[in-house]
Amino acid sequence: MLDKFRKSSRWLTAIFIFAIGIVFVFFLGLDGQVPGGGSGPGASDDTVASLDDQLILVSDFRRVREQQQQRMQAALGAQFDPDALASFLDSQTLQSLVNSLVLAQSAKEVGLVVSAEEVKNLLRNNPNLRDEDGRFDQATFDSNVRYTYGSQANYLSTMQRDLLQQKMFELIMTQSRVSDEEALRSARYKAEEVQIAYVALDTGNLPENKRPSDEDAKAYFEANREALQAAYDVESSRFDSPEQVVLRHILFRATDGDATANRTRADEALARLQAGEDFALLAEELSDDTSSSENGGDLGPIGRGDVAPAIEAAAFDLVAGTHSEIIEGPEGLHIVRVDSKIEASKQSFDEAGLVLAAEGASAEAAAKLASDLSTSVDGGQSLEDAARAAGLTLERTSFFTRRRDGFVPGLTLPSPEVIATAFTLTADAPSSSTVFDVGTQKVLIQLLERQEPDPSTLDAAVASAKQSLDAQRQNQILEAWINDRRAAFESQGRLQVNAAVVVGR
Repeated sequence: MLDKFRKSSRWLTAIFIFAIGIVFVFFLGLDGQVPGGGSGPGASDDTVASLDDQLILVSDFRRVREQQQQRMQAALGAQFDPDALASFLDSQTLQSLVNSLVLAQSAKEVGLVVSAEEVKNLLRNNPNLRDEDGRFDQATFDSNVRYTYGSQANYLSTMQRDLLQQKMFELIMTQSRVSDEEALRSARYKAEEVQIAYVALDTGNLPENKRPSDEDAKAYFEANREALQAAYDVESSRFDSPEQVVLRHILFRATDGDATANRTRADEALARLQAGEDFALLAEELSDDTSSSENGGDLGPIGRGDVAPAIEAAAFDLVAGTHSEIIEGPEGLHIVRVDSKIEASKQSFDEAGLVLAAEGASAEAAAKLASDLSTSVDGGQSLEDAARAAGLTLERTSFFTRRRDGFVPGLTLPSPEVIATAFTLTADAPSSSTVFDVGTQKVLIQLLERQEPDPSTLDAAVASAKQSLDAQRQNQILEAWINDRRAAFESQGRLQVNAAVVVGR
């Protein structure tokens, strides 16, 4: 059922955000109260989960799941699909309710208690239980409790247990606070920018005196014949030459919707061709394709898929040296001529192997040059000086921040390693001797400038970082703590979960 849900990246993002928040909603309350389960003398066929004398019943599961579905529907709006998200809601609701049992029982075991006055205050402060004047409404309370929980006693028992959960939650969370110094470091880390210079060596940008000669390529071929044969076998389709036709055309492009006049022009041209006039000369005289008319309508070699389907079909059916009838194409009317046909072919290993050998020799030369630059930097030279001595020019990036996707301006592929190193370089030691493999390129970098975050925006960034880090740490601590306690209760045989009662039905 989740196939539809998985196809939408927007849904994935929304679900991820929702799932992060779900932990805190269940422990801090929903609609002014914290959902929970009833209590009873023992488990039954109607029991979803039990921990000692605490029970989660099917009615509790349904109530909480409905609340969760309403929250998710509000968050996703028109994207919400209850069928596609049913399994997710089932599993999240069950997990959260079981976690609530673990919290409540743990609270009891560390000596936390809930007084009758605390329960009364929770009821008094619930906006859903007040009348128009803001006073506690007994009739509304009785009606809501009877409909949702079955009895007042069950509701009050649930509220008492849920207050225990909240106290335990708050006790755990006292360990999670992020200091101002941590938030400042995080904000600086994210906002700091650097500009670097780099050399990116590959087979296409070697200095002329470093490029392998034809003799070098042949020597590489002989020394690496087996490896090149294996590469040829893997990349054999690369050396396929598909069937082609050498094509000319005359285009009659209709103007101002005058299709009749355009057809007349094409008919007259076709008649002249049939009378024996030269196709190239007529193309120069009549064709509306200015890019080819000067060359007698020459379009060069054309493969399948290179031109409109109607033109392709006619061209590949023609005999070399003949022309077509009038063809309707997307730009107007065409007459095409095939000068010659090129049969499909495949380069042999002896031919293609030399191409692969030239590439291999160039890659080897690029690696050797990168290694020489690295050695020079290790010897105390700056990358800029070493590159200049080798006949290379450094490229410069714009300023960039640390990005999780590894994007570095100017490089052909992302490189988290380049980013990580760029931010460790200093003005005293600006050049790195590390050779980074970025796709087919060998990359070396040098720091040009480091830019500290603007003080006017740093305060806001610190506040945002503190909030984000607090949430991350809270989630980590809470998840680890609950998982540990849940495992302990299960190993002792005190926690029982019967997911089959509710999940997937």
